[in-house]
Amino acid sequence: MSGTTVISLQLTNAQYDKLQRLIEFDGLSVTVYTRQAVLEWMEDDEDYRKTQANLATSQGETVSRAGIMKRLGMK
Repeated sequence: MSGTTVISLQLTNAQYDKLQRLIEFDGLSVTVYTRQAVLEWMEDDEDYRKTQANLATSQGETVSRAGIMKRLGMK
């Protein structure tokens, strides 16, 4: 694969055993499961940071779903 970086991860035997049990249920490899977990965490963290920035900009003011729909001319 071009444009990729390989990383290593150290887990205790107990942590690795738990990981193995989790991935057996989903039928994934350790690599795929770990990659998905890291990418989801990164996406969640980015969403959280954007939300925090938006709340700071809006000074905590929020708008209800109904209010948004009204602004957009939706039911």
